[in-house]
Amino acid sequence: MTNCLPIENQIQHNDFNVCSIIKRIDDSLSRDKLPTENECLNDVLYTAYCPTKKDGQKGQCVTNGDKISAGFIWLLTMLEALNEECSENEKDHYFEYAILWLSSKSNIINPGSYVSIDGIYNILEINNSFWYNQFRDKVNKKKKSMNFGDYHMCNLYKLLNELCTLITKYNQDRSNPEAYLEYANKCAETYKNLVTKASAVKNCDSYCDVLSTLKSEYDKFKEENKDPECQLPEFNGIESCKDLCKQKKQKEENDKGLGDGLVDGKVEIDVVPDDNQRNQEESRSGQGATNSVPGENGAQNTPGIT
Repeated sequence: MTNCLPIENQIQHNDFNVCSIIKRIDDSLSRDKLPTENECLNDVLYTAYCPTKKDGQKGQCVTNGDKISAGFIWLLTMLEALNEECSENEKDHYFEYAILWLSSKSNIINPGSYVSIDGIYNILEINNSFWYNQFRDKVNKKKKSMNFGDYHMCNLYKLLNELCTLITKYNQDRSNPEAYLEYANKCAETYKNLVTKASAVKNCDSYCDVLSTLKSEYDKFKEENKDPECQLPEFNGIESCKDLCKQKKQKEENDKGLGDGLVDGKVEIDVVPDDNQRNQEESRSGQGATNSVPGENGAQNTPGIT
């Protein structure tokens, strides 16, 4: 049974609270715990946000898509409850966390098949528009800047999840630093790997911004929990991430510059016909064949790029 302390009693440690909220909805939506159509949903966290039936009956979550979309609304609602104690910047980060969480659910919408992140949002619009409406504008603005592709979104959520595991383990038992140091090292390694992938991401700068947000959360946790007997690793590489983005932009600009003079992406070349082709063309024009050779009289007839 997860901790169900009132929000107002948990705000004093927002990082841990965010992680506990994510854990609660993850536990509720795990593959092993997804309730079937015939099971009672009264004790499920997200029941209140299930789609309302056309006949006005209380909402019911029948499909996995229903459950995940309702879970997303529940997550946003719970995170919004923290907003009164947060800066505008932190509020913005909460939407990032929720969107990353949603991106990790694409493989359980339909068991045995894959649903894209865009497909999940379509389910939200169709099945849960009433509840989604209050968050739509903020979510749409944020998900547009976080259009990294399903693969990179899931990897970013992996880092968020590992950070939450570290914070949770630390708060559960601080007497054994070696135990949570293992989780910290795992987080640092995941972060490093994600930095190296920056140049392959569509919205590279925004990708680095999300990584920077996660790094800031880790750095804050590290600073607040200094232990001389157990030095937590650094998250290195955010500058490298930005450098990779700059290099990517430079390459794109260079490629665009090389594209000047291209037709349909191809370089135009002045092709000089050979003797046989020249004779055939002159015969068709009635001029007869000639014995002229390219380059006679000092003429330079070499192919050139226009």
